[in-house]
Amino acid sequence: MSLLSFVVMVNVACSVSLQVSIHRLTGTCSETLQATLTLPWFIVYNLTQLLQLSLALRLEICYTFYLVEISYYRHRVYKLITLALSVLFLSNIVFSEHNFEHDQIKLDISPATTVVTPPNEHWIEWDSPEGLFRQETSQFKANLFKLLRFYEAQIRGTYCGVATAVVALNALAIKAPASQYLGKYRLFTQEEFFEGSIGEAVNKDVVKTKGLTLKDMTALMETQPLKVDPFEAVNLTDDEIRHHIISALQNPNQVVIVLYQRKELKQEGSGHWSPIAAYDCHSDSFLVLDVARYKYPPAWINADTLLASMRIPDDEGLSRGFIILDNKVEE
Repeated sequence: MSLLSFVVMVNVACSVSLQVSIHRLTGTCSETLQATLTLPWFIVYNLTQLLQLSLALRLEICYTFYLVEISYYRHRVYKLITLALSVLFLSNIVFSEHNFEHDQIKLDISPATTVVTPPNEHWIEWDSPEGLFRQETSQFKANLFKLLRFYEAQIRGTYCGVATAVVALNALAIKAPASQYLGKYRLFTQEEFFEGSIGEAVNKDVVKTKGLTLKDMTALMETQPLKVDPFEAVNLTDDEIRHHIISALQNPNQVVIVLYQRKELKQEGSGHWSPIAAYDCHSDSFLVLDVARYKYPPAWINADTLLASMRIPDDEGLSRGFIILDNKVEE
């Protein structure tokens, strides 16, 4: 096959692939563009360039050199043809009308959390523009990223307290008991939470049925090397609650966990445990890492609403409130 034939084949393949690619990308070509990209024009243009090169290099008097080097050029042209056909093939796959124009592939970018009730005047989502702004400007978030590192969803409907305790203990770097699943590694988990001293402090079966009260949570936390300060909201003023929580949020050795009533926030559910991760003074709101992640995302809750929700007693008349955990135990 002559060199000229190879050149013609290359131009045909390149022209076809280029037209197909542009057609797929734009949906359709204008008449002017279609006229510009026709095969004859492309071939004539490249042949003209080839003749000019031939005259410039005086290839017409180098027939012997051409015979010697024809295998080299043939190899290069074969590679060009392969590349052109590959472009054509890929353009048909990536920009095929079936996928690109009509039945486009739809990526599932919906959030994993199903928000049962939408945000309202009492709370906004943490990852909303306003929520992210509050996080960036907050000066009270000493343990935010430690909590986020170990933040997880409760595995049972009554395990909000267990999940909250697991997040808090891991964030405070408390040494967990040996695990039958993790080998030499140590980490508090909901599956093995009641192993050892914690199981002796609270009744696992009762927790599975009713969850953890403020008294229960205090008792199980006191089995760990922590300073545990429980507070019943009914015994404190709003200013006192704010002072205690905000001070703890500035201390890298402390974590705050809160027991509140969801209905005050116009959320579905009743009593609920979660860690508090930050405070924004401009909006007077607390960032609560809701451990029922399948229902609600982390949220900035108005301070007045959160404080009011802590004052509502449970069905047995027991107080709600918050606990400050400190991993620096005084000797």
